[in-house]
Amino acid sequence: MYDPSLLTKLLVSLVIVALAVLITRTARRVAAARFEDPSQRKQAWVTIRNIALLICLALLGLTWTLGGDQSSLPLAAVAGASLIVSKDILISAMGGTVLFLTRTYQVGDFIEVGSVRGRVADIRFLSTLLDASGDADLINGSRVLLQHSAVITSTLRVTPHEHFMLTTLRVFVGDPVACLDRRALLEAAALEVCAPWIDEAERGLLDLEAAHWSRLPSARPRVFIDLASDKGAQLVAAFPCRVEERLRIEQRVLSEYLTRVQAAAVAPPSEEALTPADDVPA
Repeated sequence: MYDPSLLTKLLVSLVIVALAVLITRTARRVAAARFEDPSQRKQAWVTIRNIALLICLALLGLTWTLGGDQSSLPLAAVAGASLIVSKDILISAMGGTVLFLTRTYQVGDFIEVGSVRGRVADIRFLSTLLDASGDADLINGSRVLLQHSAVITSTLRVTPHEHFMLTTLRVFVGDPVACLDRRALLEAAALEVCAPWIDEAERGLLDLEAAHWSRLPSARPRVFIDLASDKGAQLVAAFPCRVEERLRIEQRVLSEYLTRVQAAAVAPPSEEALTPADDVPA
């Protein structure tokens, strides 16, 4: 059986690495020319890059194990020691393989693992790069490197960026008697703001029901009264929006609600209230 020399193995390894780099750079240019949407462009490039990396690692492994001579023993010893010392690398590699096969999340999705939450900016073989988010999923400008070992050992929560989600907004009322009137105003404000995409959100939720075999609530905005809070009576509005637009939509709903509250406060009393009762003497 032909036993390649050490120099031959080094040359073959360099050729494999050069081809992998060439493929990834070519894929980046092709994705930039084919896709106009930045998230689709990034996802296509990430997928091709990860495939090239897996093939490159497999070919390098076959190159250095071919022949079984003593020249490959030091490399095998170093690789075995590295896996024993750093088991997180092996777990991260397993997590990267699982994510690649299942496509659990894509570039642009919002994910949450433990106390870490953010928007997926890049998916690598051993880690995922996140744009960290704060309150109401507002991107704060910092980035977090999430090792794929955490994806395997912890609970993962995924919010796809192209799907509609039902978000909730709490409004403090204080006086329970005023809840009924304020509830109608808040529901009308949510309907006014979400009217352009309610039908689309409803269809999206129905598609998710069919795909996941689950029951989901309606996308129509609704308002609930909460009297169990220690802070007093509150209104809880539920309405559909995309995760990246959550903060902007919440502010629009609040602005529309406050406008309606102000208009109701300055509205003149009705004619029935001004008409004296029949049993009141003149």
